Amino acid sequence: MFGKKIEIGEGQKYDVTKVSTESVNQEEVAKKNAKLIEIFKRFDISKDGKLDSTEMAMAMDYFYSLDESGDDKISKKEFQEAAEAFNEEMQLTGKDKVDAKDLKTFIKNLFSATKNDPTEETQKLLSQYLKEQQNIQLEEKQRLIDDDAKRRGWEWSQDGAYWDKEDNKYYLPNAEGTEFVEVHWSDSEQRFKVMSAEELAELNAALEKQRAQQEAADEEAKNKTYGYVVQSGDKFTEVMTKVLQAQGIENPTEEQIAEAKEQFKKDNPNAIRTTSSGYEFLMVGEQVKLRGEVEYAKNSQEAVAQWAQDNPDKVWKPETEDVQEEAAVEEDPQAKAEREELEELANGSTILDEVVVESPTYTKEQIAMADEIEPNFINQHPLDDELQSKAVDIKMASDKAVHVKNDLYNRLKSDVVGASGIEDFLKANVTPQNVAYVTGDDIAQRIDNVMGLDKKDVYEYILTPLKARAEEIGLNRDMSALNPDMELEEMQKWISMLSDEIKHADAQTVSAAEVDEQKYYKAKDSIQKVIDNKELFRKSNLSLARVVDMAENNPDSVTRGTTEKGSEYCSLEDGTEIFIKRDKEGNIISVQILNPGGPDNYYDIRYNASGTVFFDPDGKYTGSGGYKEKIEDAPFDFDKIKALAERIFGAKPKAAEE
Repeated sequence: MFGKKIEIGEGQKYDVTKVSTESVNQEEVAKKNAKLIEIFKRFDISKDGKLDSTEMAMAMDYFYSLDESGDDKISKKEFQEAAEAFNEEMQLTGKDKVDAKDLKTFIKNLFSATKNDPTEETQKLLSQYLKEQQNIQLEEKQRLIDDDAKRRGWEWSQDGAYWDKEDNKYYLPNAEGTEFVEVHWSDSEQRFKVMSAEELAELNAALEKQRAQQEAADEEAKNKTYGYVVQSGDKFTEVMTKVLQAQGIENPTEEQIAEAKEQFKKDNPNAIRTTSSGYEFLMVGEQVKLRGEVEYAKNSQEAVAQWAQDNPDKVWKPETEDVQEEAAVEEDPQAKAEREELEELANGSTILDEVVVESPTYTKEQIAMADEIEPNFINQHPLDDELQSKAVDIKMASDKAVHVKNDLYNRLKSDVVGASGIEDFLKANVTPQNVAYVTGDDIAQRIDNVMGLDKKDVYEYILTPLKARAEEIGLNRDMSALNPDMELEEMQKWISMLSDEIKHADAQTVSAAEVDEQKYYKAKDSIQKVIDNKELFRKSNLSLARVVDMAENNPDSVTRGTTEKGSEYCSLEDGTEIFIKRDKEGNIISVQILNPGGPDNYYDIRYNASGTVFFDPDGKYTGSGGYKEKIEDAPFDFDKIKALAERIFGAKPKAAEE
């Protein structure tokens, strides 16, 4: 900090803490004195023949720095040493050299010319100037970096790095801005970073594993088949169109349909039959495999019965032995061929070019019950925006602090800006948000090594934002002991302690934000999984509602039973089945649902009291209690599902043991 006043030689004292807000020209300060003009030029940074308030503040800073003894007085010796240093800096020789008297005259003239002007704080002006210069340097540095990247043909990616699209690599400049360094995306930190050889190897291994898994998943999805029961009146082309639509091809071309037909024949080599006259057909009720999930209305037995009802003239009936013997004698080859074809088409078959799909019907009451147990698609773990914002601020502050700390360390190491410049730098760059990441033992050691530096003032510049940050995040510390009279060693201890505790608290905040984010995305994934399989869940909920309705209003249509292990189940004639498990207290803890008409006739979904739901997207249960898919913390209300199940099986909780 500046002293209030400084004495020039043995003469008058001048207040160097404030300077005029109005500019002074060369004539007012230097008159026509050649040596004073040289001194004027030293501070006329803009070279406009005037000293504005900032340039005058730099002159005050210069003259105050001449007081090396720190007694608020510039002695004759200090003036003489300053004159020699000035001549060397400005390369003045011979009669052009200035002396101590010239320096004294210049500062006296400066104060005289601005005596009655309004004033502004010198320190504030210097800090603003330093910050402006740093911004200019940073902008120029960034411009050069951007130009270099542009010359290389790179683009700036939204994720925060330069992208070389030819090699698909990302780069960032090093701390000095002298060269580009290849960087890689870190999922854990959600940013690009320079990685060590070990980290890079681990990342590449993870990416390779991810690629292999994706390829395997793509191949599995490509080869995945779904069960289908051939229905009465089916048309081959329409079924293949629906298969392609299930694959995401909304308006398939004739070529795509033809390819789908060929794939069908490969997947079902024994299903396609051919009549003697060359017609290809499938038997109604046949269970086949499709490359897309297509719904069907009736199981095999029902489909055959429907075909017979729709085509009574095609149902073949055996003739009497006498008629058969007579036909064998009189029947000509053409008539025989027609009869044999009719026999082959009899008892339920469909030409591959005739296909329709029917949908099951449900009562309004059943649909209402199913609607009651629809999942909740509102995320029950919303992101804590305030917590996420705090975590982002902490990460940004800690990242930027690295550059501030390096710059501060280099300044302390070389003391290129003088002792007062360190204070200016701290005021301009150290904030409550980054101070804990800027300070450290290495910085403290450098501070101790700088000559002419008021260490207490420097520690005050560090302790003040530390205290503010500690109070902001609610550190439980009695800060009343912090005062200007503290010993340096005690101040250092406080700086170290507060820095560590702030960083620890920040780390906990960042960790809590990550957990919050994980919960959000886990819930989001669960909801998406239900959306992706909504038809299966909808169908199963309707099946449960239908059994509830039948059990209450037409109990004779429901078949009930108990497994060897004591679990209960009930079923309808069409194959719909509900299976439950109870705990030791008799509470229902699991509800399994079998949709009717499936090719494998296994349970499709199991709702559990724990919140986890198991299901088979293709309706093919894997057996032995296993399902292909599961959703943890599924967005279903098990209590509502349990309530429907209790309407079928009854609520039988046992009394608690005394």
